Amino acid sequence: LLHSRREDVATVLIPAPHLDVDFVTFHETIACLEDEDTLAELFPPYADRIMAVCFHPEHAWAGLDEDDPLNYEKRAPFPVVNLLRTDMVDEAIQAGLTAGIGERNEERLKREGIAAVRAVYEKLHSAAREGVKGVDQLLG
Repeated sequence: LLHSRREDVATVLIPAPHLDVDFVTFHETIACLEDEDTLAELFPPYADRIMAVCFHPEHAWAGLDEDDPLNYEKRAPFPVVNLLRTDMVDEAIQAGLTAGIGERNEERLKREGIAAVRAVYEKLHSAAREGVKGVDQLLG
């Protein structure tokens, strides 16, 4: 990511489709990447240069019921780490491009309801297991 021009590469997705680990173990292991201070301590050359956002098939926000559709906000068919350029994220925040994303996600997920969200997720999860490519083909 950092060895490429920012105009060419803004983010890198690191999928781990064969990583068979429960959410708690994944979160405890990978949480250091999402914490800026820990990331700076473990990887000083990358401090303030990259940030990580992690996704997992069983993601659950602390304090939410298991059936809360908001848990699906950070779910993926398999574990994924998304590395982003911190400066580009900061620029998007300063430009107001990120304002309200979380609120809109929550509103949409709750409006759709757990049954609909779970059904779409199960289609994606099933397709990922079977190696289907093209979300538009799956959902179209």
